[in-house]
Order: sequence, then structure tokens, then C-alpha cells
Amino acid sequence: MSEEDVKDIDILAEHIKPLLAGQRLAVQGGALADLTGMWLASLPQQMRGEFLEGHITSIKIFAEAYGRLRPSQGAA
Repeated sequence: MSEEDVKDIDILAEHIKPLLAGQRLAVQGGALADLTGMWLASLPQQMRGEFLEGHITSIKIFAEAYGRLRPSQGAA
């Protein structure tokens, strides 16, 4: 990935952040899943499975970490 790509990604992310801010987690996740689907569809078919598997693994790792960091809902 080039430096120009990284700059373009940062610019796009900064534009998307305000749209997601304040939305329920389900809405944020749904929007990001939709964007991920568009990204996957743009890849050559022979690459999609590998990229999807890597993406799912990353999400599972994040979800596990989030679950450990999140305060217990049963705590008083």
C-alpha cells in the first residue's frame, strides 16, 4: 500500500466517522458490514475466500478483546 493510499484512507475514514458517531452499535456494524461486502465483491473471486477468512478472524479477535474490556453488566 502506498503512502498516497494511506492518506486517502485516512481522509475517507475522517469523513465516515461523523456519520457513524452516535449511532447504535447495530447500526454502525450494519453500515460497516455493508461497506465490507462491497469491498469483498470488488476483489477477484479467487481472492474473496481468503480475504473474508482473514477479516472474520480479525473481527473475532476484536470481539473477544472487547468482551474482556467491557464492564460486566451484572456489576453493581
